[in-house]
Amino acid sequence: MWQKIKGVKKLSIEVTQGYCERSGNNTLVTVGDLRVYFSYSTPVAFRLDGNLVIRQNDWSTTTGKHLNAISENKKDRISGEKFEDLYRKALEKLGLKGDFI
Repeated sequence: MWQKIKGVKKLSIEVTQGYCERSGNNTLVTVGDLRVYFSYSTPVAFRLDGNLVIRQNDWSTTTGKHLNAISENKKDRISGEKFEDLYRKALEKLGLKGDFI
C-alpha cells in the first residue's frame, strides 16, 4: 500500500534494460529528474540537473563496457567513496533516503 509522505513529491519511475549495446546486465532507472545507470545491480553513474557523475571501474571488463557506454572520458570518473557520497546527496535532494535505488 502506498502512503503519502509529507514533503515528498510524486515521482515517476521508468526502467530501461540495456543502455549498453555491447554487453548485458545493465539497466537505466529514471526517478523524476534523476537518471541512475546500473551495472548488474550496482549504481555506477547518475545524471541530475544536467550533470553526469560517474565512478571509476572497481570491478570487471563488463562494467568497464557499461561505463564506456555512459561516457568514454575516464578523466571524469571519481572514486567509489566520493560517488557514493554524491549519490546519497542526489537521492536526498529528491526526498529519497537510504538504499531506495
